[in-house]
Amino acid sequence: MYPLRAFLVLVLVLLGTVQACAHAVLLETVPPDRAVVATSPDMMILRFNETVQPIAVELQGNTTGRIAADLVVVDHEIHLVPRAPLAAGSYFVSYRVASADSHPVAGSFLFAVGAAPAEWTVPALNIATYTGWTWAAAINRAFFLAAAFMAVGGLLFAFVVRRAQPVERVVVPAAQFGAVSAIIGIYLQGGVLMDAADAVPWNMEIWRIGLSSTRGAALIAAACGLFLCTARRVRFSLVGAAIVIASFAVSGHAATAMPHWIAIPTLLLHVGAVAFWLGSLAPLLFVLREAGTGRHGVFRRFSDFGTAIVPQLILAGIILAVLQIQRADAFFNSAYGLILALKLALVGLLLVIAICNRWILMPEMAENIAGHTGRFRRAIQGELALGFAILVVTAFLSQTVPPRSTLEHEVAAIDAARDTGQTVLVVAHDRKAVVAVTPARPGRNTIRVRILDNDDGVIDPMDVAVDLFNTDAGIEPLQRRLEGVADGYFELTGPELAVAGRWTIRIDALINDFEKAIFETEILVK
Repeated sequence: MYPLRAFLVLVLVLLGTVQACAHAVLLETVPPDRAVVATSPDMMILRFNETVQPIAVELQGNTTGRIAADLVVVDHEIHLVPRAPLAAGSYFVSYRVASADSHPVAGSFLFAVGAAPAEWTVPALNIATYTGWTWAAAINRAFFLAAAFMAVGGLLFAFVVRRAQPVERVVVPAAQFGAVSAIIGIYLQGGVLMDAADAVPWNMEIWRIGLSSTRGAALIAAACGLFLCTARRVRFSLVGAAIVIASFAVSGHAATAMPHWIAIPTLLLHVGAVAFWLGSLAPLLFVLREAGTGRHGVFRRFSDFGTAIVPQLILAGIILAVLQIQRADAFFNSAYGLILALKLALVGLLLVIAICNRWILMPEMAENIAGHTGRFRRAIQGELALGFAILVVTAFLSQTVPPRSTLEHEVAAIDAARDTGQTVLVVAHDRKAVVAVTPARPGRNTIRVRILDNDDGVIDPMDVAVDLFNTDAGIEPLQRRLEGVADGYFELTGPELAVAGRWTIRIDALINDFEKAIFETEILVK
């Protein structure tokens, strides 16, 4: 019972380290984006929806370059305190942070001291997430997963099916290789988060960033667990296997999905089942070399265990996929969904081979039909190849932002707009318009519009224009055209809403050459 108690304690400890959110969202900045302040602010504040790990946060002047400032992290906020008062002019703050799921998040906001510039200049930022670092990290993670599952699965095979010397010959080198891959993964994770130009291994800043991320903590735990997997005593090796499995609950998409009480146990069950299945294949190849009838009993016990865990494996996979996808259309319209579809196709092929092994090759082995050993060997080798392909796809899936995080980003952004501005939903026949005005105060404001259909699918209209008028203040309609930005949003930033009061916003959206949708609503500028 000692390994079981140790495993439960480790899971409880690791659960305490998991963040509640998944993908960091910038909720508010002080000063607000494109705000004009009379005097130099004492500090610039970036408020996120979760605690983030700062990687690079800089204050720069459009004419003066980088400005010295002190960085302070307070709960979900990053405070940037300039070391000297800012002179009149325009400035921007650029940031690159790591979210709880170890993904880099980058952006910037602008403000001016004294007077607004004639034109706001948006800086070019290095916010790429698919670089050589990402590819290297994904490939290394595929090898780490393969080695870790081979070590852990080999131990589980020895514990529940049969303990034999060939198992140790698989577990020890796999655990050693996996531990080395985990250490390398820490360095590569630091490179991903920094998008570092200097890729030399003695760059200590890359190691520091990688170690301080949640992925770094998970890899350290996994490396320690793999080291214990090489122990001669069964108790120590099983505790090591438990640590490796539990380390997957520290970082990643599934580890940060909500609700935790469903996501974490499902993730641990899924990882344990995958490890047992894939990690048992190499020991089975060794058993297949043995002569006599005893090997049929080993294959029968493994097949019985496999038959029991496959439904759990499939159910856990479905639950985890639903938690990440959340909407059916996102499965087909996102990179994450397409990669997941490829993974599911490979898993389907793996299940077909497993079924053939169970119902065709197992009876042949029992009856000692000529040639069954060669056919079984090729089937297991095929499973190993497919298993590694699945792990490669899984590794790249872990580097792709899931639709869940995108939806959470939109919800958080809307909530932030409600706190600092106004957001309304306007319905006209079978069309909807989400209208957000930020900060909804007299002066410079940003109006963002997104057109949806009845099923909340995004419509990309050919043109969007607005009329802004304030009857009480005697302001006749101001006609403006909105510019298309990312993700189906149309945006206008300007000083039109300069007077406090109730403003009417009429939106003309040209859906196509034959259809126009008109929406009208009111917002309060105060």
